[in-house]
Amino acid sequence: MKKQFTYKKALYRILMIVGVLFLYGCQSKEPKQIDEESRSVEEASEKQEDENLELPQLEVEVVNVVEKKYEDILATYMSALPIKQSDEPASSDEQKKWVTDMKALYSEKGTSKDIYDLYKRGISKLSPEEADIFTAYAISGMRRNSFEDYVALESYALQPDFWDRFFKEAERYDYKYIKLSQNVDDIEDTQIKTLVMEAKNQGYYLASGEGMMFYLVDFTEFAKNRDYNTEPMRDLLITLAMDTLEPMAADGGFIVSGDIIAARTYGMGKMLEGYEGTRYEKYMAIRFKDHMSMLLMGIDNSPTFNYDNQRIKEDYIRIFKEIQTLEDSYMAELVTDFMDLVSSNDNIMDEAIRIEAYEKLNKIDEKYDLTLKDVSSFGTWMSGLGVEE
Repeated sequence: MKKQFTYKKALYRILMIVGVLFLYGCQSKEPKQIDEESRSVEEASEKQEDENLELPQLEVEVVNVVEKKYEDILATYMSALPIKQSDEPASSDEQKKWVTDMKALYSEKGTSKDIYDLYKRGISKLSPEEADIFTAYAISGMRRNSFEDYVALESYALQPDFWDRFFKEAERYDYKYIKLSQNVDDIEDTQIKTLVMEAKNQGYYLASGEGMMFYLVDFTEFAKNRDYNTEPMRDLLITLAMDTLEPMAADGGFIVSGDIIAARTYGMGKMLEGYEGTRYEKYMAIRFKDHMSMLLMGIDNSPTFNYDNQRIKEDYIRIFKEIQTLEDSYMAELVTDFMDLVSSNDNIMDEAIRIEAYEKLNKIDEKYDLTLKDVSSFGTWMSGLGVEE
């Protein structure tokens, strides 16, 4: 026992000596390390002040999943709208001549082909402000003519097998008629190919709805040249081109999902940020209001509520709740007002609630300073009855 105790005492002494040496070593190094670190920080601070640089900060991007979903939907449309790079505009006198020629062609009720050909030749020669006027007259003239141009198609529609042949071609593209125009060389039926090509040469695409065949302006062609226009007109052309790529409704009912309607309405709201009230911004605000109305209440054959009990559909409740998560969004503000209204009525959209909902949408008129004259001006332009400068 005594021998074991002696060994233990010796071991303890050795451990104490090692401990003291270790502590001494640490004490001798700590001041040196601290001095070096201090000098390093001071030198970095001095360099920071000399170069006027900011120390890098860890940035964490907060992604709203709903916003990302809408942005992804919009990106799909944009990928189908390639943009032509703008050239240097022509001289001021030459620009005036191009615009004067377009106005004259419009006033003299020139053919859509003449208007479209003039547009294609002249748009690259113009500055943004002149390009807006030039584009507005071209669109209005073609819209006006489209109501008469399609009459020539009626004789074809009377052929017993015409519709079967036409829909056979359209079915290959899920009845997205713009795809027929964009893939005209792949159309197998000779007569259908000829009709689609004739429409394309006039700046139209051949479409069908409610048992009729008609011409619609191909806004994707205008959107490709949007870099020549001012930003408000560019934005407007993009939204009109989206209608061409994928119409939201047919035969009084939606043919797209509520999420797509929401995404496109969201996109318009973003375009209206920094609103100054110029003409084409007002036209965009009018379209935004129309889309908000469709989003909240639907259209004739596709209401957002069930006909049997007038209760808001669950899928739209989901969409509205998702929209409410968007921060700093006027669209979300409008949807919140709407949800507060319908939830107070057990989510039932009766006539009284609909009237109140439409009144709430009138806030859009106040925000964007829209008047009946503005609405009339937009309707006149899109009907081809006139252009306000």
